[in-house]
Amino acid sequence: MKNTNSLSIFYHYYDMVYSNKDSTLLEKEILENYAKDEGINKEQIEKFLSSQKDLKNEESFISNFEFLYKLHVSVSKHYVIKKNIQEILKKYCLMIGFYNSNIDKLSKTLLINAKKNVAFSDLLPLLNNM
Repeated sequence: MKNTNSLSIFYHYYDMVYSNKDSTLLEKEILENYAKDEGINKEQIEKFLSSQKDLKNEESFISNFEFLYKLHVSVSKHYVIKKNIQEILKKYCLMIGFYNSNIDKLSKTLLINAKKNVAFSDLLPLLNNM
């Protein structure tokens, strides 16, 4: 991960998934693979989480969207995309703040571009069309 904002966004979603009793093992595995891809080890996660009292995500929408795209990149690298994976990715789209009405299109677009290794900066114009 390149910066502290990106780390805090990851920690925010990690905390949300791990503190939710309804989160699946697959959701947790996806975040663990993402952490490995970004060079974040378990000790760093535990240290950060134990030092934070409140993990509110107050990062910018663009920072959250970048996390979402990187998550799609990680997932496309580690998994065959089936319905259960698609549903988990859509769940993250909702967490970021996208509406139900556009998450199918958004998630599909992110996966297509993740598989093509499109740079995040090249995706920003797509936001205007979502």
